[in-house]
Amino acid sequence: MSMLVIGITGPTGCGKTTLLQEIERRGGHIVDCDALYYALLASKEGAALRQELQTAFPGAFGADGSLRRKALGQLVFGDKARMAQLNEIVFFHVGNAVRARLVCERAAGRRLFAIDAINLFESGLAALCDTTVGVLAGRETRIARIMARDGLTREYAALRVDAQKPDSFYESHCGTILQNAGTREAFARTADQYLTNILKGAFPMTKQEREALLYQPKHGRDRLTKEDEAAMLTYCEDYKAFLDRSKTERECVVSAVELAEKAGFRELTAGMALKAGDKNPVYKPGGARFALAVGASVVPLALNSGRCWPRNSVAKHPGLITVSVGPVIATEGKTAHELNEEVRNWIEAEIERFESESGK
Repeated sequence: MSMLVIGITGPTGCGKTTLLQEIERRGGHIVDCDALYYALLASKEGAALRQELQTAFPGAFGADGSLRRKALGQLVFGDKARMAQLNEIVFFHVGNAVRARLVCERAAGRRLFAIDAINLFESGLAALCDTTVGVLAGRETRIARIMARDGLTREYAALRVDAQKPDSFYESHCGTILQNAGTREAFARTADQYLTNILKGAFPMTKQEREALLYQPKHGRDRLTKEDEAAMLTYCEDYKAFLDRSKTERECVVSAVELAEKAGFRELTAGMALKAGDKNPVYKPGGARFALAVGASVVPLALNSGRCWPRNSVAKHPGLITVSVGPVIATEGKTAHELNEEVRNWIEAEIERFESESGK
């Protein structure tokens, strides 16, 4: 039998540990993503993770190289952009470590593999799972469990519970929901029955799983949020107004110029000096991170196809496109940011050389 991968999630105090213990009892391998994160920070394998965090969040590590959790928390607390940056780094490295464990356990003939992650869906780890299960419990039950487990006051335990994602999130994302409102023994029996059924292949598909297998064409508008729909309607109204003002080709050009100037664009005149930096291109770090993760070197490419087919334009112009293959860039000992900047600097210098040689 091939290995079954189960994704397990749920808010704090819901009792996921009981389900995980039942999986271990059946010989399953469990990856606790929180524990894996801290293990990476303390190990040689986590050098790239530590370097990225040190670069992105100066002051998050002490003189001895250990993570200052409180300091890191203060750096990202209340700042959505910084929190998103932290999550992107952590999800990338923890995700790679989970994938490596999956490969090893599958090669060893493991029958059951579980991923325990509070951010199972946000991190993308759910895509590795054959099925996902959310463990839920009532608010008062969770508060009582946290107080007993962590020695907290009721007030602080309630604050932790109320800061978690609502039950509706798990109900809409997980393939199966297991309610854990009773005793540990009762939930152990529920977990045992769940695992028995799913390992036998007799576990019924949920409504979400059935719908995922059926072809159900839907209008794209049905997937829009209220904000997206409002933006769409505003765009349509603006476009209708543009058409009303642009009944002839000349009027269309005049209206387009007015809109462009209102948006901050300026007229391109003969002799105006432009350089590569004016375009301010964004070089995303995903490629650099991937190269570091697999230990591969990087070969940059530069091309000036934008002269013949400008960005965000349907107009194409005849001309010669130059493609330049750069030198092999070693990745060893570099952070993703350093590698990304080295690639960026070479590409932009090469583009500038293209422009100078063409006399433009």
